[in-house]
Amino acid sequence: MRWMEYLKPEAMMNYGRTMHLPKLFVDNKKLDGFLEHFINNNNCANSLCVNDILEDGETAPNACAHCSTWAKKVISYDEAEVAQWKELCASVLQNIEDGAIFKD
Repeated sequence: MRWMEYLKPEAMMNYGRTMHLPKLFVDNKKLDGFLEHFINNNNCANSLCVNDILEDGETAPNACAHCSTWAKKVISYDEAEVAQWKELCASVLQNIEDGAIFKD
């Protein structure tokens, strides 16, 4: 018996739906000047990327938020679509964790 035969079909369908990522739109015109930071400062090796290291609200003397600040300016998306996708992903993860994906 193949391993997929142990899984509930609806669980597999929900898992597949997580691959349909929400649409993100990048306004390339708003990216003018983004690279100047790296050309002039180029201090990434000595900085903490706010997105990788720090939780919301945390700070550090060598924290850099350059990329995340620009991303907020140039990326747009439908918040309801993203929220719905995140809920689906959380549900799929919970079903994996508690074993609900498996047939009885």
